[in-house]
Amino acid sequence: MFRTILWLTGLPGSGKTSLLKKLSFNLKKKKIKKKTIDGDQFRKKITNFEYDNNTRENIGLLKIKEAVKFYDKGYFVIVTGVAYKKKWRKGLRKFCKQRDYKEVYLKSSIAKCIKRNISQKKNKDLINKNNYKYEEYREYDLKINTSCLDLHKSYIKLQKFLKI
Repeated sequence: MFRTILWLTGLPGSGKTSLLKKLSFNLKKKKIKKKTIDGDQFRKKITNFEYDNNTRENIGLLKIKEAVKFYDKGYFVIVTGVAYKKKWRKGLRKFCKQRDYKEVYLKSSIAKCIKRNISQKKNKDLINKNNYKYEEYREYDLKINTSCLDLHKSYIKLQKFLKI
């Protein structure tokens, strides 16, 4: 049984959902039991969602609790979320203690993310760069520079890392 909790983090437009979809498709082909928890889809289920720090942190906690529930049932769980504060990401990792948890940081320039968001007709609030001060740190398990690598090359790097 192949299971892990894989958290894909990075700015909006860095490629989290695209990688989630590609990985999910390939896990299905390999008949690996998987659960996806996409940040955009997850938020749609929450009423009274605000874009303040407190709500964002709570949503991250809700997502990781959901991930743990499925992991404990034997699933490979893929979660996407900006989680732009270091302390949030450290908390997510700590919450998953004694479980196989991997954090993949998708690094991309703000300019590239804005361009992707506009071309995909997604939320434009990234244009106000003060809304997203992504706090980098070195505690991720893998960093993929999606400014330089296209989806295919990013996926190959992720696939090698996961050994699938």
